[in-house]
Amino acid sequence: LYFINTSIIIAYVCWRSVLMTTVAALVHHSVLTLLHPELVWPSSSYSWWHLMNHYILGTINCLGGIYIAASLKRFLDHMESARLEAHHRSIHDDLTGLLNRRAFFDELERRFNRLARSKQSSALVYVDLDNFKMVNDVHGHQRGDSALIKLRDVLIGGTRPGDLIGRLGGDEFALWLDGIDVSGVSNRAEALLKSGAILKVFSGSKEKPLGLSLGIAMAQPGSAENLKDLIARADAAMYEVKRKGKGNYYIDVAGQ
Repeated sequence: LYFINTSIIIAYVCWRSVLMTTVAALVHHSVLTLLHPELVWPSSSYSWWHLMNHYILGTINCLGGIYIAASLKRFLDHMESARLEAHHRSIHDDLTGLLNRRAFFDELERRFNRLARSKQSSALVYVDLDNFKMVNDVHGHQRGDSALIKLRDVLIGGTRPGDLIGRLGGDEFALWLDGIDVSGVSNRAEALLKSGAILKVFSGSKEKPLGLSLGIAMAQPGSAENLKDLIARADAAMYEVKRKGKGNYYIDVAGQ
């Protein structure tokens, strides 16, 4: 719609220039004048050049209008590009390019509400890096950022295109897996832990290797549970993994 509107502006400028020039020529030079100018003006005071001036000036006016319209289009393109970039930055994490905390939970709420019309369960997965602080302390924050980017790649590689991935802050990430049961979540969690083993190369020490912990809460269709309670269960599942020694996953199934 934006580009259509811009094209209409350019077309209108050209059409108006030509039309107004033609109208002016016809008003000032009637058909009789065009055919027999000597009947209206003496030959000494009139020439066809006067008539051509209308069209020459009209052409210049039209070209000027095109230039102005093209300049306006470039300006609007720049403004639109800036708007899109600002919007992108407002909902994405600067480092990883994933959805930021606010955008993730906004979309999570929409997807959670769709469960009422769904017949399939879904899962909220909290992802946390184990011993991440030591990476920053020993190797510096640049190395820590590299570890976070690698984790992003692991999460993208271990999810489907329709799944939701976000960085909540620091070394905390979250996933929303649509249309998946407990067995499917277990397989996905084990695959993530396996692929996440690559993160050990960023470890601050061999005694405390960098790894993953996953806290998972199943969301059942038709459940009376609200989103706040689901998030609390995912958080509690993460705590359970940390309590048992990290580097694993725990699934909390509602009602069990």
